[in-house]
Amino acid sequence: MKINKPITILIISLMTAFLTSCASGAINHDELNNIKIEIMKTSASSDGISYTLKLKNQSSYIIKQNAVYLSYPIKRGKGVFGNDCKVEAANNKLNIKPNEEVILNITVSSENYNNNESLDSENPQLEIKGYFKEVAEMNHFEKKGDIAAFKWNSKNSREDKKIKIFLKNLLPFSPLAGYY
Repeated sequence: MKINKPITILIISLMTAFLTSCASGAINHDELNNIKIEIMKTSASSDGISYTLKLKNQSSYIIKQNAVYLSYPIKRGKGVFGNDCKVEAANNKLNIKPNEEVILNITVSSENYNNNESLDSENPQLEIKGYFKEVAEMNHFEKKGDIAAFKWNSKNSREDKKIKIFLKNLLPFSPLAGYY
């Protein structure tokens, strides 16, 4: 079989250009550390505990779509573990621009934690799931952790936060999971 060199070179060049252009649009997921969430206010009533949160997008991308959740970790021995029972924040919005802030509200019904000694309601966990730039699988992000993992002006270094997030995701069922 005879191969035409100029056509082969052209095809390889076009494929390389196409793959390079696709890769250049990739999202830098380190920007996830630039999404900050702070608990602004907490109030308790007989119905439950209400939280007012401030989400600030300090990344360089628009957050196209997202959901923020709050949960109480489960205490086991000297450690804590994640809890799948979570409450989604209200008043969220689409297309959160860089440096934009959004005020969110969450109310956890007292039925979720009253008389349950195994829940740590004093140290809530936060979670955010969403998409940078556009709703596409390659732009999807998730972050879970305690309040310190989401704060700005935290005493913890950026690397400490990455380690906490890594351990929480890597070792959710390990005895070490509660000791991050």
